[in-house]
Amino acid sequence: MKPQYVKDYHPNLLSWHEFENIINIRPLMSQERVHILAPEAEMFWDNDVWTTNPGCYPPTVLREAIKKYTCWFTEMSRSTETLNAATHKLELECKSAVDAHIYSCIKPEDHPFGIHFDGNDNVIVQCEGKTHWKVWDEVFDREQYSKQMNIVSEPIIDTIMEPGDAVFIPAYYPHLATSITSRLSVSFAMPVPTDPWGGIYQERDWVRL
Repeated sequence: MKPQYVKDYHPNLLSWHEFENIINIRPLMSQERVHILAPEAEMFWDNDVWTTNPGCYPPTVLREAIKKYTCWFTEMSRSTETLNAATHKLELECKSAVDAHIYSCIKPEDHPFGIHFDGNDNVIVQCEGKTHWKVWDEVFDREQYSKQMNIVSEPIIDTIMEPGDAVFIPAYYPHLATSITSRLSVSFAMPVPTDPWGGIYQERDWVRL
């Protein structure tokens, strides 16, 4: 499949307020799920007597990190009912396990990876703000360094994404996201067909009492 841009793909997928609710659940904010793109930053904190996982970011540390750096959060597909339903819909359509990764960028800037490609397919939905997306044609030298690429050719997609818009980017297609405003987006990641993990699905039942 080729990259594709879709206008108004999923309005109201995730709001800043819903994101705030997620990041305030400290047990969810483990170092395995939270990725702060600031390798030079050192973060320390004390844990209270009730903390069961000392590796979870406390709210004050996480707030400062989100304000300063681009952050992304993995294994978020069950963090809201809407995200869970949207992930399940993609799993049925694509016949592959899917996860939802939340990206936040408060300060408008280029993506810290620069032009880069991923080893899996992604459907990226703009939730809040505006982002300038560029996507280039597929690369076949997949042993090269996949970040901070230098590409002089014209992109095959060059568009401003607004809330609700989406772009499908298959594996090995270089792309660049430049935040025009503060940005909140969700990337639905899908393993490539040869990945054995693609057949192991997370439960999508939603508990109601």
